[in-house]
Amino acid sequence: MPRDESKIKRYAVVIALLVWVVAACDNLIDDKNPFSTTPQPLFITPENTVVAPGGTLTFTATNAKAPISWTVSNTKLANINVNSGAFTAGTLPGTVTVTVTDASGDKATARVTITTATILVTPSALTLNAIPGTAPDFNVVGNVGTTVFTLSGFTGGYNASTIDSNTGVVTITTLPTLAQGNQTLTITAADGIATAGTATLTLIAQ
Repeated sequence: MPRDESKIKRYAVVIALLVWVVAACDNLIDDKNPFSTTPQPLFITPENTVVAPGGTLTFTATNAKAPISWTVSNTKLANINVNSGAFTAGTLPGTVTVTVTDASGDKATARVTITTATILVTPSALTLNAIPGTAPDFNVVGNVGTTVFTLSGFTGGYNASTIDSNTGVVTITTLPTLAQGNQTLTITAADGIATAGTATLTLIAQ
């Protein structure tokens, strides 16, 4: 009889070990190291983002212990719902820090950059009645992303001017003829985030 009890105990230990291994493997999806007891760090998504004035987004916290609360570093620039993490940018440009605090007192932060409302292109207007010795160079202020320049507004069949999409430098091969007429061209600068800015380039027919 003692031998049977010994066998039963050994079987019980083996079964318990198998159950533990299966449970650990089942947790593999949630934890890269299922045998680790180290708490996973609290973090916010998105961690670093850019929005236009008045823009909205909702932050989420991962590995947080409920209940959680949200705050923003400067309420003159933005607001956030303390419970849901719903963020609303104000009308002024700047950078704010979003902080989440969980029930354990752990904190995580994220950064939000609020862009200026409109990209400013300089010079805002330029008129040429001769091909200049130095190519006109348009520049931008207020962009956050990479700016792309475009040139549009050609009329009368004129197409002898181009703009470098990366630098804003305009190349004028020839001025328009009298038959083509004066050209009032629009330079547009866009970065995909702020409102695009424009400038005018007028070429006088010769």
